[in-house]
Amino acid sequence: GMALGLRQKQNPAFVYISMSDGELDEGATWESAMAASHHRLSNLICLVDINNQQA
Repeated sequence: GMALGLRQKQNPAFVYISMSDGELDEGATWESAMAASHHRLSNLICLVDINNQQA
């Protein structure tokens, strides 16, 4: 929501997401990724820590 809101306000800021590889198994994560792709959010940066640990 933040990345889309910033773009609509023509704010040049970026939104950074930090997550682990375990979160990539959750459906909500992929729904968010598909929404970001659909809205072509080029101001959204996702960093994934691949540590092979899942809670």
